[in-house]
Amino acid sequence: MCTSWVVECDSCVHLLVDDVELLEHNISTMVRSLENVNVGVLAMRRLDRINVSVTEIRPLVDMLTTSPTDPTQLDPLKNELASIHRLSDDASIRVRHQHRFTD
Repeated sequence: MCTSWVVECDSCVHLLVDDVELLEHNISTMVRSLENVNVGVLAMRRLDRINVSVTEIRPLVDMLTTSPTDPTQLDPLKNELASIHRLSDDASIRVRHQHRFTD
């Protein structure tokens, strides 16, 4: 290979390379931030669904706790409550995971 065509880069080329590296870093940082925002939005949606479920179930729980006539009536509520606990645990794990990467 002929090396007589190799020309030393001037300062403009070095500045351009530095700017491109800085842009790459900034874009990578923004992509990570957007991923964290997306996780946060999804966690908030899940928490909203949990709150709606709790609001819907609350009157039934109140009714059953004031006058429980048949203990098996509580089974559907127990199942729903277990489901809500799982959703809550999943949302908490995601939020903790998100905070670990943002700190």
